[in-house]
Amino acid sequence: MKRLLTALIISVSIICTSQTKVLDSLVSNAQSQEIDSLKIDQLHKDFFKYVYSKPEVARSISEYTINNTSVSTAPFQKAQALIRKGIYYDVTSKKDSAILLYDQAFEIAAPRKDYISMGNVYNDKGLVYWNRDQLELAMEQYIKGAEVFEKISYDRGLSSIYNNMGLILYDLRRYEESKESHLKALEIRNRLKDTYGLGASYSNLSNVYKRLKMRDSTTYFMRKAIEVKKKSNDKRGLAIAYQNLGIDFREARVLDSAIHYTSKARKIYEDIGNKRLRANSLVALAEMYQLDGQYKKGILIIEEAITLMNVNEHKRLAAIETIYARLLAFNNDHKESAKAYARALNHRDSYEETERTAQAQEYYEKYQTAQKEQEIAVQRALLAENELEIEQRNKTIYILIGGAILILLLAFFLYRQQQIKTRQQEKENELQLALAKIETQNKLQNQRLRISRDLHDNIGSQLTFLISSLDNLKYAQNLDTDITNSKLASLSSFTRNTIGELRDTIWAMNKNKISLEEIEERTTSMIAQFNTTNEDQITWDVQFDTSDKVVFNSVNGMHVFRIIQEAINNALKYAEASDISIATKSNSEGLQVIIKDNGAGFNLNNYQPGNGIKNMRERASFINSNLDIESIRNAGTKISFIVPLNYQS
Repeated sequence: MKRLLTALIISVSIICTSQTKVLDSLVSNAQSQEIDSLKIDQLHKDFFKYVYSKPEVARSISEYTINNTSVSTAPFQKAQALIRKGIYYDVTSKKDSAILLYDQAFEIAAPRKDYISMGNVYNDKGLVYWNRDQLELAMEQYIKGAEVFEKISYDRGLSSIYNNMGLILYDLRRYEESKESHLKALEIRNRLKDTYGLGASYSNLSNVYKRLKMRDSTTYFMRKAIEVKKKSNDKRGLAIAYQNLGIDFREARVLDSAIHYTSKARKIYEDIGNKRLRANSLVALAEMYQLDGQYKKGILIIEEAITLMNVNEHKRLAAIETIYARLLAFNNDHKESAKAYARALNHRDSYEETERTAQAQEYYEKYQTAQKEQEIAVQRALLAENELEIEQRNKTIYILIGGAILILLLAFFLYRQQQIKTRQQEKENELQLALAKIETQNKLQNQRLRISRDLHDNIGSQLTFLISSLDNLKYAQNLDTDITNSKLASLSSFTRNTIGELRDTIWAMNKNKISLEEIEERTTSMIAQFNTTNEDQITWDVQFDTSDKVVFNSVNGMHVFRIIQEAINNALKYAEASDISIATKSNSEGLQVIIKDNGAGFNLNNYQPGNGIKNMRERASFINSNLDIESIRNAGTKISFIVPLNYQS
């Protein structure tokens, strides 16, 4: 334990020393400027180099500029320093602290008509509200910011405002308006030759065109973003562009390209040392390997992502462990998959508890900061009047009491919300179970009806005929032996056909889906059986177009096969055809099936349809099709029907 504590102290000491050295180096570089305001401006620029990659260095820079600027001598630099400290708090998820600093900067800028700082405050406050999903408040801030920047024609600020407006409109799914806003930002950035901003605009436009389903524009702007980010050496932006391109290819199911570009993003994040974005790219890559069926690679990738995560990042770890569990399950490692799901649930519970604690802590810090500000005001007022000191103390007490009441109300509200959420989840689970049960019962009932109909229509009628024929044989005992043998042979053939019908029904029952290729094989088998049991010479032409891989569910597939079967039986038994063809072809309406023969035919204007044709028409109606019959006496018959696309599975 002592060794661990010593190692921890040494590690913290090294990190602090490293940050101090970086700050000292930046301050030393700024000192080369001759004018004090230029020194501070240089540090302000350096702040943005570190705020995302090394936020603690950025914090040190902002605190240094705050301590070395004065409202009386350099109000602009002071306001900018407060804004940067607010940005640091925003990046590190201390939103209320960020808002307080932005408001302090605005109080300095507004009386002096410092429109640049005022516009920056509106823009940055909009980002805070946006991250809180308070989109209306965010848009209100951006509109105010645009009005301020337009007064002084500050194009760089306007381009940022238009860009952020476009992002808000994108979240609101108003994609056409989002596109217009991003195009405004792009026009300004082109004019300013702002390569960094151009890369962001190209990426954002690519995302918008993706939502508008304009694939060519999506790819064009994403490649433009990559090109610009390469030129500006914006490695972080380049990695984001590669990852977005990878996601685009994933959605298009071009998995090789998706994995390629996401891997490039992962490599850049690794090179620049951005653990968070590197972990994001690894998670995306693991999901792509899952879609590609490369489960072992996906497992290795997701395990690497987990090692990059902070143990307290419960929300992200819950999502990552869920993906990990899914990959393990696909890889048939169900024991480890269950463990991963358990860890995901633990992280989810920890995240919800941490979130509540963090909210309470944020409110506490807010009022603690307010208290310190009040204490400073009291100390300053003490030099002037004792009465003001008493008044300020009373205000402080009221604020603390109000803060305590607010925290208690918030805790009660969160508790009630959690109870409501739990009850709703229980009801949703009960409803899902009930719906699943009803759906299962419906499927079973439909299956029973289908089997019953097939057995009644085919096997039942044939067995009835068989019984009737056997009864007739009782009265044929004195007939000629040849006649008796002929009848017995006929009954034998009929019995085999009945068994074939029963096998066809059982075949369909045992399948969830029936492909067109299987129907072709069944039809060919039926023809072969006929040829072996009959002496008549029949010319067959079977041409099934199976290139489109048509698949039916078992019910619809059986209807198609029965219609073909009935048409062939009619051609052989009643039309006495010698030439029969069966063909299928796909078109824009669906799958067309055609059965033709050169048999006796009949007059369509003067005929009574038998049970065979009635059964075929009924089966065609079950698959939302019409049976089309063309027949000419002594010239043959053509039966055709089309299976619509939506009746193919």
